[in-house]
Amino acid sequence: MKSSEIIFMKNNFFQNKLFILIALSTVLLFQTACHDDHNHDEGELITTLQYTLIDTIHKDTVIYTFRDLDGEGGNAPELPVTGILKSNQLYLGEIRLLNESVNPPEDIGKEVAAENLAHQFFYLVSGSLNLQVFYADKDDNNQRLGLKTTVLTGAASKGNLRIILRHNPNKNAPDVNLGNPANAGGETDIDVTFEDVPIL
Repeated sequence: MKSSEIIFMKNNFFQNKLFILIALSTVLLFQTACHDDHNHDEGELITTLQYTLIDTIHKDTVIYTFRDLDGEGGNAPELPVTGILKSNQLYLGEIRLLNESVNPPEDIGKEVAAENLAHQFFYLVSGSLNLQVFYADKDDNNQRLGLKTTVLTGAASKGNLRIILRHNPNKNAPDVNLGNPANAGGETDIDVTFEDVPIL
């Protein structure tokens, strides 16, 4: 075999080896990037939501709780309520979110606060419930968040209060800044309805 042919074969061998290494590196980088993106965009697991309302004058406290430890398809969620809303009062509201499927429970509210640009709560009132919910906090872009609220009650009434947390909503879509989730898009992290909420 001629020396030129040996040199050609060696060069060809190293080129093939280099091509394989580059290809493997590209595949590994792609898989890592996809894995990281998936984890970053993944919604939070929330088993428990507590909405605490404190009367600004009398300091009376009302707590609405949703707890579903075994998730969808298992036992029905628990929806205990402590206290009753009074008519014509102003309340300060705060949401607490937990993942109680792990020990100790994980405070998802802290994650939502840290990733505030990727989250927004929506508060929807239906039936005859005479109640208004106003945002009392904002994200890092000065847009609505909803971990904290103020709530104004009117005359005695009864109806439903629905609380929705969206992950990656479009906060610039029409009416989203007004608390309307219709155009928000994104994924729903939790959607809870407290039925027949009374105001006395």
